[in-house]
Amino acid sequence: MKKIIYCIFLMLISFSLVSQTALPTPEQIAQKDKQFWSKALINISSQIKTGVLYSKVTPFSNLYNFNTLAHNTANSSLFTQAISELYNASDKTLFIATAQLKLKKQQLYAAKASNTIPSINIGVLNTSFDFLFYDEENESNGGLTLVNGVFKPIAGKPSVFTKHITLISPQQEIITTTNSGDVNFRLDNSLFFNRNKTIKKLVANFNTTTNYTLVNNSAPTNTVAKINYTTAGKKLITFTATYKDNTTQTTYATITIVKPKIQLQKNNNCLKSNVLPFTSTIPFKAWDENTAKFGKMEYKIFFGKNNQTGSCGIARVKKPFIVIDGFDPGDTRRIELEDCDAICQKLNQDENDNFIASDYESIYELMKFSEDPNDNIVTKLQEENYDVIIINLPTIRAAYDHKKIIHDYGADYIERNAMSLVSFIQEINTKLTVNKSKEKLVVVGPSMGGQITRFALAYMEKKEHETNKVIWNHNTRLWVSVDSPHQGANIPLSVQGSTYFLGFIAKKEGAKQKYEASLRSPAAKQMLIDHYDNVINSRTKSPYFTNYQTALHANGLAGSNGYPTKSRNIAMVKWFYVG
Repeated sequence: MKKIIYCIFLMLISFSLVSQTALPTPEQIAQKDKQFWSKALINISSQIKTGVLYSKVTPFSNLYNFNTLAHNTANSSLFTQAISELYNASDKTLFIATAQLKLKKQQLYAAKASNTIPSINIGVLNTSFDFLFYDEENESNGGLTLVNGVFKPIAGKPSVFTKHITLISPQQEIITTTNSGDVNFRLDNSLFFNRNKTIKKLVANFNTTTNYTLVNNSAPTNTVAKINYTTAGKKLITFTATYKDNTTQTTYATITIVKPKIQLQKNNNCLKSNVLPFTSTIPFKAWDENTAKFGKMEYKIFFGKNNQTGSCGIARVKKPFIVIDGFDPGDTRRIELEDCDAICQKLNQDENDNFIASDYESIYELMKFSEDPNDNIVTKLQEENYDVIIINLPTIRAAYDHKKIIHDYGADYIERNAMSLVSFIQEINTKLTVNKSKEKLVVVGPSMGGQITRFALAYMEKKEHETNKVIWNHNTRLWVSVDSPHQGANIPLSVQGSTYFLGFIAKKEGAKQKYEASLRSPAAKQMLIDHYDNVINSRTKSPYFTNYQTALHANGLAGSNGYPTKSRNIAMVKWFYVG
């Protein structure tokens, strides 16, 4: 059935793009969907006993096959997707909406934030649902035909099937314990959906030697499972449910345990620093923001071969070579492999949910000039006594849910990141003066970093001209822009539209989060010449793109077109030849 609706939607897109009329909104499509099902089920509505018709939704969580040998392990993401599908499959009458679930997670976390030991809530989806015995590609294989928008039973065959599933998971995928490895788990009453074939008893084992009874006599026991994990990493939790009819079901959930990271203290001899935080001293207020905000960065210094004694930080810099990362929503690309923490590893898992360290490309590892892993620009520059400073733009995430982004500097307004870089350059130049260094800066920006560095250097030249103050002298001899879309970027509208459809029409939570975090991020909207959000409402250019391009070209000295003029400027483009 969903294939039919999907094809109709694609035809609407094609017609709208040609005619340049507004596309249907998710609400309009939902209304059409509701009208279709209201008519289609006239003959068989009495056979739908559970109140949940799973055929109405796109089954991304594959609940048809849950509790089978191949598909019986949940996590917080699967729980969220599953409850979204069941909520919509019940015409929004049962369970809770995804937005409510996320708010509940936040409220539950806030209520326990003062606890010394982290407290993690467990949710239970124990329910039956119905689905149609309908094969849209070959109706004779099923028990229904679709005639003039109405399902008609095929004689001698069932029209509707019922399935029961038990899906249980902690509401966090990545859990940071205390320093000693302690964490508490508790079944949350408000997330205990115990329908149809009700659970009489539920026993959990959290990958330790002790079992905990979370449900007894069909009611939560309010037991707090106090767990001590001696090792970090993936843990498999086992849940054994006993139903009222005394049948049982064993199901599983995975979590990743992390212990608080302790920064290693560097001695007076070091090749590189720790990852160091930096907060901008210059705020930026975008045209659609109410208040000015300060940007944040983090950086690591790889010291030149003749500059590896003394304090292991920015105060020791004498010959700076600065590289700032490009567009990286969610901060999947860290400075080095060793900086890729549990969240980073989760975001970089392969299709089998494994993080392959050898396949991970950090900013450091991307700074290479051949396929030889030893040919790294950083080490070559260190040999030339450069202090290589690699800047990463971090993501601030909610403690209660690693997928909830509070602020994403890797996809923030380009001007705000530029002001952070301006502040950092001022700090570097101050240290050079203290160190009595006569060296000038080399500044490199790949991808969006090219625009950040361009805006920062041109802005400093403009401010220096206006104020005649030395603090605005960027002291940069060479600026390198690598693969940066200074005139704007292109992502095909079909690709943007597909992601939008999956997230906002088909209700795939992962696709929705991807669209929100990436395509709807300030930086993406600033760089994209054509943005799907604008196609939905009109055929005009995005105001984010036009406003940014205006600001970009008006920046810097008069006649500079927004480029720095006091540095030697080089533009580089990577290219590949396939013969």
